[in-house]
Amino acid sequence: GVYPDAFVPIDTSANSEYFSALQQEDMFRLFAFRFVDNNPPILQSIQTPEQYLTSFQVSSSLVGSFTRFAESKGISFDQPGYNTSAELITTRLKAYIGRHLFGSDEGFYPVLHQRDNQLQEALHLLPVAAELEGSGQVNLALKH
Repeated sequence: GVYPDAFVPIDTSANSEYFSALQQEDMFRLFAFRFVDNNPPILQSIQTPEQYLTSFQVSSSLVGSFTRFAESKGISFDQPGYNTSAELITTRLKAYIGRHLFGSDEGFYPVLHQRDNQLQEALHLLPVAAELEGSGQVNLALKH
């Protein structure tokens, strides 16, 4: 096999059974449809996916609405699981709300990409790659 020049391990420390149950039962997508459809005044000032990415924040009241929604669909709230996965949960909520709000992946993937350590490291290394391409040299500093 080929070993990458820069290895970025997948961080699974924020996963929990609670987060997995929410994903498996499609709670993020289902809640996002409901939230966007029922809250047009909150969202009408957001005109573009870029504006959404920088300005929309998942509040604690929104998380509370989401967890109550999930409970109404049979997924019991799990405080330790929530504590472990809080950042993943809020990121998924924002991503799915963005997808439904804009009807496309333009409101979805940019939100997820902010937490993607592998993508962020690749973006960080792009200038190094461009420099190497121009010089034709191998950068041994990238080898771990």
